[in-house]
Amino acid sequence: MGKLIIISGPSCVGKGPLVDTLNLYFDSVGRPRPHKHVLYNSRTKRPGEEDGKTYHFWSIAEQEKEELNNSKCTTFTVHGDKQMINFETLENEVKMYDVVLLEIAIDHVPTVLDKCIEYGITVKQIFVSPLSKDDFRLIGGNYEDLHDREIALKAVMLTKLANRGTETKEKQEDRFSNASKEFQIAIDNGAEMVCNHFGEDNKRLWDLFKEFVSKPGSLEIVKTFIHFLNVIDNTR
Repeated sequence: MGKLIIISGPSCVGKGPLVDTLNLYFDSVGRPRPHKHVLYNSRTKRPGEEDGKTYHFWSIAEQEKEELNNSKCTTFTVHGDKQMINFETLENEVKMYDVVLLEIAIDHVPTVLDKCIEYGITVKQIFVSPLSKDDFRLIGGNYEDLHDREIALKAVMLTKLANRGTETKEKQEDRFSNASKEFQIAIDNGAEMVCNHFGEDNKRLWDLFKEFVSKPGSLEIVKTFIHFLNVIDNTR
């Protein structure tokens, strides 16, 4: 039986690209990649995404029908989109692979944890944050203070969401409004915090990792990867 690592974090924090870049690292040193569990999602595909790899892109009706017919399927609402996880598939993947990665909204983590207890699956939680504890201190704030956290997170997230350009202004506000709550849930759940300042730019992440001697900000990204790798290795 392998282990499950749950990865969560606010919109545009770069959860997927961080994992993609981590996989490039594993490839470069000849280590097997952690297996990614693919969720079902009702939203429209974004450029570069692949059905069956990024998500299984199923409509709301398709997901609800499957949930009715399969007791091990559970649906969630995430930023207005419907997502579904098939726990039978997840259980089989954990039996087959050493490490399985599951990216999911943090407010649905308790449901996943309950199911993992039911199926005897060992779990580690990682919360990817756009700001570190030191960042909050540098701007004179406290990451545990709700007011300070909301101000800092709003500034960084609205910039990231605007740069991505995939959501309306209303959806941007919705995603931001959830960020501080997600951060608090992660704190309350004792999730391992990993900071990713580089957001969704996984090419830059990989360039920095390969050429860390000469690129600005490289020491920070190396530390981020070492932290992330240590969490994964300690879960194996």
